[in-house]
Amino acid sequence: MIELKEVIEADVEYIDDVRYPNELYLFVLRSPYSRAIIRDITPPRKSILFLSGRELDAYMPVRDVDKAKFVARMPVLAKDRVNFVGQPVAAVVVITNTMGPMR
Repeated sequence: MIELKEVIEADVEYIDDVRYPNELYLFVLRSPYSRAIIRDITPPRKSILFLSGRELDAYMPVRDVDKAKFVARMPVLAKDRVNFVGQPVAAVVVITNTMGPMR
C-alpha cells in the first residue's frame, strides 16, 4: 500500500480544519432514555439559539402509505415525552464547536 507523504506527515487540510468568519455550529441533543418524561431542559449559557419541543412545534413529514390504517406524527423535537433512545430533544446553536465549555 502506498501512502501519500503529506498524509503521513499530517501536512494536509481536512474539512474539519476549514474555518469561516462568524461560523456557527448546530448541535442536536438526544435523549439517553426511552419512554421518559421531559420535566425541564436548561439551555447552555453561551448558546446563541436554543430550541426545545416547546419552542419548535413542528412535525416530520409523513409519507402517504396506502395500506396503513394509522400513521403517527413524529415531532422534530420531543415536547413532553421521549419515546426512544436517541430521540432529538433540543437544538443548540453556538460559536464554539465543542459542547464542554458552554456551561
